[in-house]
Amino acid sequence: MFEKNLKQLRKERNLTQTELALHLRVSLGAIGNWEAGNRTPDAQMLLTIADYFGVSTDRLLRDPNFTDTPFSQKEKRLISAYRNQPDIQLAVDRLLGVDTPLKLISENKSAALGGDETPIISNASSNEIASTIRKIKKEGE
Repeated sequence: MFEKNLKQLRKERNLTQTELALHLRVSLGAIGNWEAGNRTPDAQMLLTIADYFGVSTDRLLRDPNFTDTPFSQKEKRLISAYRNQPDIQLAVDRLLGVDTPLKLISENKSAALGGDETPIISNASSNEIASTIRKIKKEGE
């Protein structure tokens, strides 16, 4: 991704590879190798390039379509509930059609119970899934 982003930024500013090399005080070959994806600059040079173009290093290194939108409080609570409550995890995974390793759920649930009890994992019915989803929604409000 870096090679495409560097080339795009250079062209947006109507710079040749030679001009960019002069501004960054590197060889023309370095610019060519970076844009071809043959080499990657070191961390200090990435910072220098980002400063030169007035962008973040994320902008240089990531897919331009990537958005780093922070989670809302509601989303954080839902993620926490998913990670810490095996019944919610199972329901959400079934709703999304994702296989959940029963052994992992069993271990998580056993740990949550203090390890003293062996939980019984059964197939969740549609009603159980709907009930769990309502529970998630309530917790998220």
